[in-house]
Amino acid sequence: MKKNIILASVISTFTIGLSQEAKASFFEFVGGSPFITSSNNDYSKNWFGMSNQLSNLSLKTTTPNLSLTFEFLFRENTVQTLFSWNGSNPNYFLNISLPNNTIVSSLSIPTFYDNQIVPGLLNFSFFTELNSGIPLKNGDSKINIVNSKSYYSFFISFNDPLSSEKNNFFDSTKKSDIVWIAFDDGGVFKNNLPDLDYDDMIIKITAKPLPKNINEPNVFTIFGLMFFLIILSHKNFRFNDKITM
Repeated sequence: MKKNIILASVISTFTIGLSQEAKASFFEFVGGSPFITSSNNDYSKNWFGMSNQLSNLSLKTTTPNLSLTFEFLFRENTVQTLFSWNGSNPNYFLNISLPNNTIVSSLSIPTFYDNQIVPGLLNFSFFTELNSGIPLKNGDSKINIVNSKSYYSFFISFNDPLSSEKNNFFDSTKKSDIVWIAFDDGGVFKNNLPDLDYDDMIIKITAKPLPKNINEPNVFTIFGLMFFLIILSHKNFRFNDKITM
């Protein structure tokens, strides 16, 4: 009985360890100001997050050797816009690669991949044709559009915009494996002011540890211990017959 309890304890510890690794948090943000999307957002209304309207907003990775998946989920605009990734494998999304104001199936989502070896600032930018190709970079605050009262900006959230968790309170203590980045292209709503709907481009980034991050010696040690305890707990196992001095 005692041996079975020990075995169950080891298995439980190992399972918890794997679960904690799966839920590890690889993204964090610095700066920005709290923001809730309005009814103008055609992807997710009342979505809590942070915007760079009032101050600089930086999205960072916290762990080395990460595999990143980029997905372009949605756009609602007619102004040409672009999301640019300038990592080790540069890539981009153009807004016209998705139908306007349409949530597409998972098989139709434009996707690309890259690795971020060194933790720190994610090297992405947004562009809008309204401002002659001047980039809005991660870490910036809003950028004013020339000869206009309008500006373009971005919004980030770790809350899933298509679930009930989108309303969760969002502050600087939050960390996550997944981040959503929503861009406002500076298109005007009325009085030549931006509509701030943050649905002109919506990008999802998912982070996972690269395989080389797995500590194989520790995994094999745990499996070896589990195997030994299974044998030890077998009712027909006779310890003195198996081990000689």
